[in-house]
Amino acid sequence: MLAERGPLRLQDVAEASRAGDMAANQVVQRSGALVGQMLASVVNFFNPSHVFIGGGVTRVGPLFLAAVRQSVYHRSLALSTRHLEIQYTPLGERAGLIGAGVLAMQESLRQMELA
Repeated sequence: MLAERGPLRLQDVAEASRAGDMAANQVVQRSGALVGQMLASVVNFFNPSHVFIGGGVTRVGPLFLAAVRQSVYHRSLALSTRHLEIQYTPLGERAGLIGAGVLAMQESLRQMELA
């Protein structure tokens, strides 16, 4: 596929992974492990009850999410993960845009309160 199309997109890797391509599965699992490694530090520090993953990566599928979960649970303190849920956000690819809009609205309302 790389030789045919040139640079691969996330969607290309996701489709290949869902089709059972071993190389694509390794890329997805390694990516999930790296994201989980970073999230483990956040989980240990903030001790959240939920972690939502959004954006284009939600199209990759359950293999990515499983790799993230495994990495977080392996590297986090047991007390930090006892009630922790890690899942894709239902907002999917729009999560960042919606979150930015909410933050902008909150800041506007805060500025109105100060005035």
